[in-house]
Amino acid sequence: MGTRKYRPYRKDSDISYTVGVYPTIELLTKRPDLAERVLTSTEIVPSEGYTRIHTLCSKLSLNLEKNDRLIARLCSRKDCHALGIFRKTNPPLVPDSHHILLHRPTGRGNAGTIIRSMAGFGLRNLILIRPAVDLWHPSVIRASMGSLFQIGFRYFDSIEEYFSYAKLPRFVLSKEGKVCLSDLKVKSTSVFIFGNEGEGIPPNTAEGATTVRINQTDGIDSLNLSVAAGITLYSLSRKKMTE
Repeated sequence: MGTRKYRPYRKDSDISYTVGVYPTIELLTKRPDLAERVLTSTEIVPSEGYTRIHTLCSKLSLNLEKNDRLIARLCSRKDCHALGIFRKTNPPLVPDSHHILLHRPTGRGNAGTIIRSMAGFGLRNLILIRPAVDLWHPSVIRASMGSLFQIGFRYFDSIEEYFSYAKLPRFVLSKEGKVCLSDLKVKSTSVFIFGNEGEGIPPNTAEGATTVRINQTDGIDSLNLSVAAGITLYSLSRKKMTE
C-alpha cells in the first residue's frame, strides 16, 4: 500500500481525499474501514483537531505521516495541513428514511452544503439524476465537512428510472407550489425533489406529485438551491420530532 502512486483526484480513480482536519476526522470516525493513509504537513499547528487525528490513527493502527510533498501533489490548496486518502465505495440507501432528489446538480459547494444539512437534520438518502456532480470530489467532501460519510446516495440516468425504482409519495419544491412547507403533512417515507438552479425540473415531474412552496417576500426571485434544501430539511426534522 505504501508504494502505491497517488495522483491528483480523478473521477475514474478508486480513491479520493479528505482535505482538511475536520473532514479527515469524519473519515476516521464514520468510515475508518475506507482509510488508507493520513498525512499532515510539517506546518500543522498543534490543536484539538490534530490531537484527535493522532488519537484516531493510533486506535486504528494507521501511520500518521508528515509528508509535505505528497500533500502538495494531491491538493492545490496552500492551507492544507491534513489529508486523508481513502477508497471510494457505494454507500447503500437507508431504509425508512426520506429521499432527497437533486435533478442534474452541478455545483460542488451546493452539493456539499446540502449533504452537511442532511446529516445535521437526520436525513440519510440522497438521489442524483445525471448529469450530476461527482460526490467523491474532494471539494464536495470539504464543503460537506466530511458529512458525506454519514449518508447513502445513488445515481440514476433519468428521473423516470428513479420513479421506476422507488415508488414513494412525491413532493416537488417549487416557487408556485400549492402547499406551503409549514403546512405540509408527510405520512410516510417520501421523496423531495429539487431542480437545479438553471433548468429547474422536467415539466412532467409534478404529475402525480404534491408541489410545495417556501413562502418568501418578493425581494428576491428565488432561493439558492442549498438554502431551499436546508429549510426543507429543517422543516422535515421538526415535523418528525413533534410527531
